[in-house]
Amino acid sequence: SLAGGAGGGDSQYSAESRSRNVLVLVQRLERDPDRPSVARPSRPVSTLAADVTFRNSAPMELGCEYGERYWSRRAEAGEDGFS
Repeated sequence: SLAGGAGGGDSQYSAESRSRNVLVLVQRLERDPDRPSVARPSRPVSTLAADVTFRNSAPMELGCEYGERYWSRRAEAGEDGFS
């Protein structure tokens, strides 16, 4: 199962993710030192998925989209995704 109890494949994961998560992972790009005209991914960076305004003063958890493949592999490895 997916985080937040979603299940049912890519389309359901995408719909649940859009409605529940504020963050997405994007790849930071760096210039390839051997080929300066080529940008290559170096590491993931968290960024906001949309314009948001936080009005609460209490700390809160922000959800992040990892993708169906991430959760499927965790399930195959016997991990529940919530530990």
